[in-house]
Amino acid sequence: MPASALLLGKDGFVRPLRPGDEVVGRVVEAPGGDGQGLLSVAGALQPARLPAWAVPGMTLRLRVLEARGFRLFLAAALLPPRTGRRGRLDVLA
Repeated sequence: MPASALLLGKDGFVRPLRPGDEVVGRVVEAPGGDGQGLLSVAGALQPARLPAWAVPGMTLRLRVLEARGFRLFLAAALLPPRTGRRGRLDVLA
C-alpha cells in the first residue's frame, strides 16, 4: 500500500491522501521571505511552503507527489492553467 497522509477538512472529516491524488487549494497568505504561506485545502487552513509566484486568492490544482506522516509534498498548477506555472509545495497537514 502506498504511503498516505491525512488531511482534516473544516467539516471535521479526515481525508487520506496518497501520491497521485488531486485536490484544489486557495492561497490565503502569500509566502514570506522564508517561502512560508497559508493554503485553504478542503476548507481548512494549512501552513505551506509556497512558490514565490503564489498570491492571495489564487486557486491551485494540487497533485500529491509524496505523503509522509503529517507532511504532504504537492505539485501545483494554476486553475485555469493559463500560464503553465508550476511549483512544488511542502504542506504540513
